Amino acid sequence: MEQQYRRFPDWNLYFDKMRYLVFDLPPENYQSYPFDYLRLLSSLMLLAGQEIPGGCLRPGRLYRLECENDDAALTELLQRYDGKLQATDALLEQKIDAVREEQRPRISDYEAERSFCANVTVPVTPRGDFDKSDLYVSGRELGLSTDCPTDEAAFWDSARSASDKAIHRLIKQPARALGKALESFRGMNRISDRQAACLDGYQVEDVREHIHTEEQAMLDTGITMAENLDACRVRIDKADHQVRRKIDARMTRKCTIAMGLVLLGVFLVGCLPMLVKNLGAVAARGTALGLTAMGLAALALTAVVCLFFLRRALRRKVYTYNDEVAELDRTVTGMMDDYSRCLSHACNVMRGCSVVAYHTAHANPEDARIMVYRKHQSDIRRQCGGGSGGRCSPCFSPESSSRASRSRRHTPTNLTARWTTSILSPMPSDSGPSTFSSRITGWCCRWRTSRA
Repeated sequence: MEQQYRRFPDWNLYFDKMRYLVFDLPPENYQSYPFDYLRLLSSLMLLAGQEIPGGCLRPGRLYRLECENDDAALTELLQRYDGKLQATDALLEQKIDAVREEQRPRISDYEAERSFCANVTVPVTPRGDFDKSDLYVSGRELGLSTDCPTDEAAFWDSARSASDKAIHRLIKQPARALGKALESFRGMNRISDRQAACLDGYQVEDVREHIHTEEQAMLDTGITMAENLDACRVRIDKADHQVRRKIDARMTRKCTIAMGLVLLGVFLVGCLPMLVKNLGAVAARGTALGLTAMGLAALALTAVVCLFFLRRALRRKVYTYNDEVAELDRTVTGMMDDYSRCLSHACNVMRGCSVVAYHTAHANPEDARIMVYRKHQSDIRRQCGGGSGGRCSPCFSPESSSRASRSRRHTPTNLTARWTTSILSPMPSDSGPSTFSSRITGWCCRWRTSRA
């Protein structure tokens, strides 16, 4: 319905190129207000979701917005909705009665102590694929000279490089093991509300005492610091330097043979006068040769023993290096054990605190559940407009509302407020073949009294 209000935009100080729709909406104290308000929302939804030709709404015109509804279908829909709300209200009342009748399960003090005061251990262990045998260097391949059977300098460089890589992986194990332990820590640091609800006040007090004990134990737990690892690395480097010095001081195979020949020559030169002097006598000759042979055997045995002692000294340096690596291994293991103890105490504290927090927040969980159910019932009864006698009353009737709306429209003293809805249109001119865009760019909704 179009009305010729040429000065309507000027009276209301509206922008140009706007389309105007007016809808009759009664005040809120009218009986038909809910139904008319529903018609208004339906009209706006239909208008916003449909393609409107450009010639239907022109600037500078005032159009009346109406929406015809099927009162019978709307009544049936609202009655079904009321029936669902009434059934939900009755179901909530049944749940409230069930909550009042149910009893919370209880457990004995022994079961409570075993379940809630037992110490949980959070393991902090290295990865399973880490082989600690790579940390150490075997000294069995060391010979009597520095290049026999293998080159000791090259052997030590290779073994030291492999050991250093293993040490580097070992030092990274505590951080990785700690990260892995934290994953299991997240699943162990809490007790379910269902279990916590089984405790009474005295058992919760025992849990508080257990929390205090675990907190004190956690504070008393000493953590191995990273400075200890640095000190171990310094001692390992020092042992490595001593092994290299000992290898550099050892003789090669050629040098050992040459020195043996020199010692043999010196010994024979020293024994030569005795052999020359006793060559004439048969008995003295045998004695001289026997003494010479014994001297040679003693000299050879002494040389071999000296070589074995020199190799033993080198091996002792290698074993010292292995001892320092073992000390680093024990330090890293002790660090992970400290992490495990600290996490275990913290886990026990958090488990106990979850129980205490649950009982603090749910001192009487039955009343809390009933309060939630009552809140739902209050929302349902307020929606139905009821509340008298604790029952959900039916909603308004569309037939009566429409009759009241029709009688209101013919009342001479019409104080009906009009909801003026202005649609911002992108059309560039007042007329043209282009269609009106379905996208509504904005709504300007204002209340005004009837002026025409």
